[in-house]
Formats: sequence, structure tokens, C-alpha cells
Amino acid sequence: MPSQRTLILASIAFSVLWTAGMISLSWPMPTPVIIVPVISGVLAGIFWFTAMRVVMLRLTRSRLVSRLRSSPTLAANSDANFAIKGH
Repeated sequence: MPSQRTLILASIAFSVLWTAGMISLSWPMPTPVIIVPVISGVLAGIFWFTAMRVVMLRLTRSRLVSRLRSSPTLAANSDANFAIKGH
């Protein structure tokens, strides 16, 4: 699945850039304190991956639903089912 691979690479790039930005903005820091931005960067990358995956799934699902609704045969069947149920 190429889109999954692209999303993983993008989340890694986001995590690295975000961590580098946090370290560079507060640079004069002792070495042990660098661990906190690194852990935060990893968590931000995981959160970004999860959020983008949910958004992409919803967009794909909504496009599929709109494509199914625009189909004339499916629209006729759904109108018939709608009338049968009495809504």
C-alpha cells in the first residue's frame, strides 16, 4: 500500500523536523534535557500519523459514499428502499 508508506515517511519527517525545531529554539540546554524534546517529538509523530490516517479514511469513505449515491442504479434502489420503509 503506497499511501501507507507515504504517510509513515511523512510522519517520520514531521517528527524529526518538530524535534529539531524544539531543540534549536531552546538550544543552550544540558545533554540529558534533550531527551524530553526527543520523546515529545516521537509522541507528536505518532499523534500526527494517527490523526492523518483517520482524516484520510474519512475522506476516502465520504468520497466512496458520494460516488455510490451518484450512481443511478443505486440511487433508484435506495429511493425504493426509502419508500418501503415509510420514512
